[in-house]
Amino acid sequence: MAIKVLPEMFAADADRLARFTREAQTLAALNHPNIAAIYGIETPSTGSGQGRALVMELVEGEDLSEHIARGPIPLAEALPIACQIADALEAAHEAGIIHRDLKPANIKVRPDGTVKVLDFGLAKAMDPTGGSGAEAMNSPTLTARATQMGMIIGTAAYMSPEQARGRAVDRRADIWAFGVVLYEMLTGRRAFAGDDISITLAAVLKDNVPLGELPAGVPAPVRRLLRRCLEKDPKQRLSSIGDARLELNEHDDAMPAAAVLAVPRFRIDQRLAVAAVALAGVAAIAAWVLKPAPVTPRAAPARFAIALPKDLPYSRTADRVIAISPDGLRVAYIAGAQLFVRALDQLEPVAVAGVRDPREVFFSSDSQWVGFYMSSRLWKVAVTGGAPLPLCESLPPLGASWTGDEILFGQDKGIMRVAAGGGTPELVIPSTAGQGRASHPWRVPGSGEIVFSRTATIGNWDEADILAKPAGGAERVILRGGSDARLLPTGHLVYGRRGELLVVPVSRTTLAIEGTPVALVNGVPGGSSGLTGVRQYAISDTGTLVHVSGAVDEQTELVWADRRGREEVLTTETQATYPRVSPDGQRIAYSASVAGNTDIYIYEWARKARMRLTFDPTQEQAPFWSADGKRVIYASGRNDGAANLYWQPADGTGSAERLTTNPNQQWPYAVTRDGATLVYIELDSKTGFDIYSVPLSGERKPRPLLTTPADERRPTLSPDDKWMAYQSDESGSFEIFVRPFPDINGGRWQVSAGGGASPLWGTDLHEIFFRRGQSVARVGVSTTPTFAPGTPATLFQTNLMPDAGGIQYALAPGGKRFVLIKTHASAETRSEYHVVLNWFDEVRARAPRIK
Repeated sequence: MAIKVLPEMFAADADRLARFTREAQTLAALNHPNIAAIYGIETPSTGSGQGRALVMELVEGEDLSEHIARGPIPLAEALPIACQIADALEAAHEAGIIHRDLKPANIKVRPDGTVKVLDFGLAKAMDPTGGSGAEAMNSPTLTARATQMGMIIGTAAYMSPEQARGRAVDRRADIWAFGVVLYEMLTGRRAFAGDDISITLAAVLKDNVPLGELPAGVPAPVRRLLRRCLEKDPKQRLSSIGDARLELNEHDDAMPAAAVLAVPRFRIDQRLAVAAVALAGVAAIAAWVLKPAPVTPRAAPARFAIALPKDLPYSRTADRVIAISPDGLRVAYIAGAQLFVRALDQLEPVAVAGVRDPREVFFSSDSQWVGFYMSSRLWKVAVTGGAPLPLCESLPPLGASWTGDEILFGQDKGIMRVAAGGGTPELVIPSTAGQGRASHPWRVPGSGEIVFSRTATIGNWDEADILAKPAGGAERVILRGGSDARLLPTGHLVYGRRGELLVVPVSRTTLAIEGTPVALVNGVPGGSSGLTGVRQYAISDTGTLVHVSGAVDEQTELVWADRRGREEVLTTETQATYPRVSPDGQRIAYSASVAGNTDIYIYEWARKARMRLTFDPTQEQAPFWSADGKRVIYASGRNDGAANLYWQPADGTGSAERLTTNPNQQWPYAVTRDGATLVYIELDSKTGFDIYSVPLSGERKPRPLLTTPADERRPTLSPDDKWMAYQSDESGSFEIFVRPFPDINGGRWQVSAGGGASPLWGTDLHEIFFRRGQSVARVGVSTTPTFAPGTPATLFQTNLMPDAGGIQYALAPGGKRFVLIKTHASAETRSEYHVVLNWFDEVRARAPRIK
């Protein structure tokens, strides 16, 4: 027990002493596990003093102000404390008692985590006026004295505005103080501070609490709760602390560290028995008989599917195609090169206007924005609609995440950071020679550490390292063998490997492994090329998992199709893309990804013979035939990670020869008929996709053809090498344009209408083919006396693989048939995304922590 001696001035004021006694007796009836109990009021039996003493519960442990003095309290600890404080306030308010002096110094946390609110209601009990006068606004505690300026300022810093004005207060003053205390726990600093009482009170009355300084990982429900608690007008403030408790309990899994948020609930089966205690050594006996209330069982995980819009297939791409908002209310996904946002309480998605061919979708931590990559920039768009807003120029990101006011994303050079409002990206974790690619950064709430993945062998992300790096500290390996990781509020690390989603318990402070990895979901694919290490999943703070489901190595078909769309299947291949027919029409070169590694293959369709051309562990893709058909030109990152251009003999003899050296990624697209010049595209961080040419002999000095701020790509040359068709988004969406070649400034004509991509110049000089959605279109053109396009028309409908995965069709010599890349007819068609509710319960049950 603890004994507090009250000032002798109480005995001199009979009315005040009587009122104090009544208040203390009321408080003694507050039998609540989070309120320090008052056992009785005693008069000293010795000495001449006429004072009084309170016999109280002795609470071990430190008070909250000591804890905060060491820095911000992690969510894993702060939210359980807040729940218990709210419980205590709710019980007192229901009994008609207001604390009026709630502050960290009046809150103790026992070693077992139990919170005890001290001096409950004593501010009013000690108030000589009953609580409505000017003296009440100081709300002094029993330990406060006028000379102890720090204590007075500390008390003033937690007053509500109405309390600071000396007005009558009600329970909403406690709700304000609750918000101020919670803010201080999360930030480690006071919401209102000053050198004296007047400055502090002025701040309370005039300044807004800087909620923008909350740690990035504080979830949206907690931010909303703080905002409602800290309304200066009590009429606009949260009216019941019970609502705060319900909000916290309802969103237990929505908040980081929610695994420890469920505070034990108790009910009192027997009232407190208190023996009268005298000051001189008389023991007070308090007999609480407590037992846990029945635990409400958690909802079992529930699964359902989100069907994609009709005729818009799953976009097989190297980047993330699905995301879920942290509050678990919306899903954003990419289908058919469009971005959709669907509220989970609605049946239909909404297509985001002005977005075409997006990549790497992600949500802001407050769930109000969707971020994505498009046309050499990172963008954001409000979930409520509106025009997309550019954030920064960028190469395609190797994963991206949005925490608070920053966006992290991976690049070949390392982990980058850009402000959520836009600006110039800065390098926060540089890569050095030999380290390999860093991808999928994610900032740990509370600690500020960045978790990311890195592989020294591009394409082999199943053997990558998952690392953590604190600000100003050295990075360390958490786990080997996987990628695309994040820390769950349950205290588990989730990551992907070999088509599985695995979880493993980790230390909340060091992230050290504290259990055995367990595979919870199978058939979660990575990216189509293996370049980024993405795993197609996303998890909300509320415990909802969304993921793509299906075969990890998606089966595709190479198909002949004539001009009427009649098809003949040639062969089945794993994740094939970029088909190109040899000049003699007998062979088809293409890239295919097996187990995350992409190589070049050649298929002789007449003999049904397949040959693998490249064997390097990095990625080789986008093959193109030399003019004589003796070599295959392709993009490879085999030397320094950047996809530069190489060629090697098509018969498999000899070795690869490097054609270009550049830090930017490049892909080949056309060769002049004399075999002298290669036309290719290059991805620049400032101008996006640009078109270049380079001689295939001699010095091989590249020449820029089109390097505008627009996105120009996929060039194709006319049969006489005098014209170049290409796709560009200069008009706001991709269309097909034609310019003279090589003098590209001699004119410009748009030949498509209503969108177009992947142009192919026919073997007849007077026709151009291009892709328009799921159809192949044709437009006639005239080149004399000047260039003049005709009217585009659909040639045939088909169901090509998504355009985001690269070129998916090619024209055979003679111009009478095409080779197409399509989903294998017998393979599962990914026409839906899977959603798992209450997934955290499954995580806890199946991946327990090692004791």
